[in-house]
Amino acid sequence: MNKSPKVFFVNLGCPKNLVETELMAGNLLTSGCSLVMDETEADIAVINTCCFLPEARTETFNTIKAYCKHWKKFSRTRKLVVAGCLVEWMPEKERLMQFPQVDVWAGGNAGRHLAEIISGKLPGGATGCASSYLYDHTVPRLQMTLPHVAYLKIADGCDNCCSYCAIPGIRGKLTSRTVDSVLQEAAMLVNNGVRELVLIAQDITAFGMDRTGRIGELSRLLRELDKLPTQNDFKIRLLYTHPAHYDDELIEVIATGKRVLHYLDIPLQHIDDTVLARMGRKVDSAGVDALLQKLRAAMPDITLRTTFITGFPGEGDREYDILKNFISRQR
Repeated sequence: MNKSPKVFFVNLGCPKNLVETELMAGNLLTSGCSLVMDETEADIAVINTCCFLPEARTETFNTIKAYCKHWKKFSRTRKLVVAGCLVEWMPEKERLMQFPQVDVWAGGNAGRHLAEIISGKLPGGATGCASSYLYDHTVPRLQMTLPHVAYLKIADGCDNCCSYCAIPGIRGKLTSRTVDSVLQEAAMLVNNGVRELVLIAQDITAFGMDRTGRIGELSRLLRELDKLPTQNDFKIRLLYTHPAHYDDELIEVIATGKRVLHYLDIPLQHIDDTVLARMGRKVDSAGVDALLQKLRAAMPDITLRTTFITGFPGEGDREYDILKNFISRQR
């Protein structure tokens, strides 16, 4: 690389992408680059992409085109790096044909190697992408959120394979970090001033199932986080939980722990059994009702956040009305 090149980041997509942007920033900063907040000052622009939904792909394509057309034309020495999900989702031949001005394609979780890829010391460039990996507590990371809150990614990939979801094809199979690695990063973040840790993954309730073959590792992790000796107090928020992967132990840990907030994100997607089966959700309406009843009994103060998909192939007025009535009944 040139002496102290200046880098500008564009982050698209979800909080999991933001963590990967923070990892790329940490890698480039520890390799001698500096970070700028004005793209006109940058020698390198890094676009971390999302392609989960058609709207996300449109935003990604438009952003890349804008940087190719406007940002790169002011200097031949500027390098444009495109990273993240698009590199895994879009075939290499199509990428190179559609965006020939892109200098570096860095796939998946290329954070720990980005400086070497840009400098040409590792394969990458316009003809390939970096191998994916799951970071741990030893990888440099520049926190880009407000100082009091940080995302803590505990796993990547997904084995649920819901019929509507592209994530397994983009991010691969479930890969979990170790409990010890998560604890060490949590301690570092909290001791640096973070007061809220937001645990994220494609499905945090599947944490550890790639190693043990069963649910339960998230409960163990939360118990250990509750006992974590730190200089400062902190709270834990859980995002992206799957209704099929709760058990009584996890509900008890959330209800009785001193740090886990009684706020749960449980994407239910639908409630009609025929639609759930076509979605491949691995849970039926009776299971969902039982779970919500248990959660509210254990935590009367609980706040539930969810998402639903309407218009799924095969859904008619009857299935839609069942969903609408369920939402009204469950508040």
